[in-house]
Amino acid sequence: MNTNKKNEIENRKPEKTKKEIELEIKNKLAEELQNKTIRSIYMSLAKMLHSDLETDETLKLEREELMKKVTAAYQDKDLNTLLKLEIEIIGSKWYIVGNQI
Repeated sequence: MNTNKKNEIENRKPEKTKKEIELEIKNKLAEELQNKTIRSIYMSLAKMLHSDLETDETLKLEREELMKKVTAAYQDKDLNTLLKLEIEIIGSKWYIVGNQI
């Protein structure tokens, strides 16, 4: 037997079952949905916390610090932290101030 043919046969991955393929597809779709959710929450918070909405330098720095936390949670794909920050921000002065402008 040809060496290349033998290596090809040995390195061949076993075929996946129908259930394995369905589970892979389901998991991929769930991950894509979660990423969209995370992104939409992030974008909403970024709009509320945008530093251009604040003229007071002290408050502007507070917005920037909150935005750093939001960005870190988004980059880590940490949905729980993003939701906690969203609740904190909506219940705070940032939500009111951000929506008045």
